[in-house]
Amino acid sequence: MAGRMTGSDVKAVFITADTQALDADGISTAAAVGNNAALTIGGALASGGSCTFDSGRVVTILSAGDDSAKSFTVVGTDVKGYLKR
Repeated sequence: MAGRMTGSDVKAVFITADTQALDADGISTAAAVGNNAALTIGGALASGGSCTFDSGRVVTILSAGDDSAKSFTVVGTDVKGYLKR
């Protein structure tokens, strides 16, 4: 047929699921935190003061007390190495 398109412009996309289990002390272990103070990266998933993952991660800060008056900033790099906050 004249004018009939053949083939497809649909491309397959493969997504790898994050299979890393929650690790409450993966990045940092229990520590007293002051306002604007840095946490030490030395948890179970850390090596040499940093954590390197093969895909993006959701970072959760757990607390045994009321830290609602404190602010936390998570700093790292994206998959291309650009600094993110």
